[in-house]
Amino acid sequence: MRIVVNGKRVAFTTSACFMIATLCLTLFNGDIILVSPFLFTLAIILTNLDRVGMNKYRAILLGLALTLPVFYMALLSTIGLGHWIGIYSIPLISLVAAAIMFLVHSLYIKMRSFKVGLVITALLALGSFPTVGIINKTFPNFDAPIALALDPTLFFICWQTLTALGISMGIWMQTQKRNEFIVF
Repeated sequence: MRIVVNGKRVAFTTSACFMIATLCLTLFNGDIILVSPFLFTLAIILTNLDRVGMNKYRAILLGLALTLPVFYMALLSTIGLGHWIGIYSIPLISLVAAAIMFLVHSLYIKMRSFKVGLVITALLALGSFPTVGIINKTFPNFDAPIALALDPTLFFICWQTLTALGISMGIWMQTQKRNEFIVF
């Protein structure tokens, strides 16, 4: 068994979500929470429009209607669980929110590898908090814990980029047996 990935499409979706997140950071002066969920969903839908299995407009409306509650519930859950389990609420809720986002997008986008894509999306989202730590070590003058407390845009950029990578891997990755050949 081998895994086949359309790397161009995965890179296209991931870079579109990264650009959307950084664009929200620069244009909206850090108010990424207000605009970013909509643009995140639009970036994933529009870069994978050929994989949408239903009416395109209904898929966009469904995606926008379901994405915003996921983002806000994740934000409120992180704050609420933060009182009980402390800093561990951020990676936990990141994992759960990314898995729910994958499930939301699987409602209207045909996933080639559902189970593997769900696991990859959850693991990549779990890695968004350590990614901020790596950025903190790479740039010593940048104080990541204070940035997460005062301005969570860096965390949202990392989370959205890694979650988009996982979702696009679920869309464009498939497993096949050695004897099968797939023509794209």
